[in-house]
Amino acid sequence: MKLTAVLKNNGWKEQHDTVDRLVFNDLLRAGVFGRCQPRDLFRRDIIQSARSLHGIIPDAMLRIDLNMRGRSQHGRALGGEQMFLFDTKCIHAGSTHYSTAAQRVRCGAVERRAAKVAVDYEANARRKDEKYNRTQRGEVGPVLARLRTYPPVQGVVWGAYGESNKLVETLIGVAARRTAERKWRSMGARGMAEAVSWFSSLYWRRWGCAATFAQARMRVSRLSSVGRTHAEEARMTQACLNYSEEDHFGAVAFEADEAGHGVERMARAAV
Repeated sequence: MKLTAVLKNNGWKEQHDTVDRLVFNDLLRAGVFGRCQPRDLFRRDIIQSARSLHGIIPDAMLRIDLNMRGRSQHGRALGGEQMFLFDTKCIHAGSTHYSTAAQRVRCGAVERRAAKVAVDYEANARRKDEKYNRTQRGEVGPVLARLRTYPPVQGVVWGAYGESNKLVETLIGVAARRTAERKWRSMGARGMAEAVSWFSSLYWRRWGCAATFAQARMRVSRLSSVGRTHAEEARMTQACLNYSEEDHFGAVAFEADEAGHGVERMARAAV
């Protein structure tokens, strides 16, 4: 299927970055301590000759309390605020994540993908150690050792049908409470609980609409590839580079007017 095919138009990255930047920037603006894409986090653990490489770059590093539900998505008990690494994933219809077994459970596909994030990070760390630090297979190298100083990497996963894993609900709760603590009096709320409820609804709409629109844009961008060979697709991609900025801005303005402009305006005013 064209949703899972590897094409040169980089639609996957655009979809990922749209959701990733919105979610983590909102959390930082809400008052959560951390930063997006800490590029130097693992650089010191790679041998000097390969220091130009960044090693592993998580999407965000945040000091946060994920103990709202007692346990992390990996089943490990959590207590208080800890420094977590986060990685955003977007899955698509037609991928193996939407297997029959996963579809029997509500949001089973996104939870299944989220559970693999920490395992994928450890495997990537082992590959970096073996390639750059000459670590023997089975040994714990500097990159893997550094990764294990943090709790398991948390996956923020968005599905093909607008669904998300439970961690998204937890992050929305954190963002809503942090924002409500600063805003509930000035916004005229009768109490913290009322403000938290309002901001929770706002973040659900804001993040959910962004994820759904990004998925739709990716699908629409690939419609022209249906029935084309790889050579034809490469020529089409090159031709797309000549599109004017006016066409792009016109599409964005149309989308904002048709769905989400009011949500975006409210979010800016509140946050």
